Parts: sequence; C-alpha cells; structure tokens
Amino acid sequence: MVRSIHGLIIRMRHVPFLDSTGVHNLKEAIRNIQVGGTTVMLSGINQNVLKDLFMGESSNSLEDRIYFRSLPGLSAQQKK
Repeated sequence: MVRSIHGLIIRMRHVPFLDSTGVHNLKEAIRNIQVGGTTVMLSGINQNVLKDLFMGESSNSLEDRIYFRSLPGLSAQQKK
C-alpha cells in the first residue's frame, strides 16, 4: 500500500542564507514535490532567504504555491 503525502513542512529557521545553487536546488525540489499534489510550507524562513528564493519569479509561479509560517508582519509587498 502506497500512502500519499498531503503536506511537507520545510523548517528554515536555522538557514541564514542560500547561495545561487541552494536557491536553484530548493526551487527545483519544491516544484518536484508539488507535481505530486503535495502542499509545501516553509517554516521560520529568514526574510533575506525569502527574497532570494523568489527573485526573478513571475506571478502564478512558485511564490503563489507555497505557504509560509512564522513571518510576523511580512506582507506580500515585502516579499517581492
């Protein structure tokens, strides 16, 4: 019996920065996970990492399909 995974929480609290390779690999992993219908949540993500992660993304892209937690006061405008 194969069980499907409905959600995945990626804990980012101890990630102070991502280089370009890390950003690329994380984006690719998230896209691959979402293809199977799994919801992805980034928990405790640093604002600088968040900005790097979505740099160059268009609307209806990765940003629109990820949920965030532990970002008090971070509006949609601040993410861009």
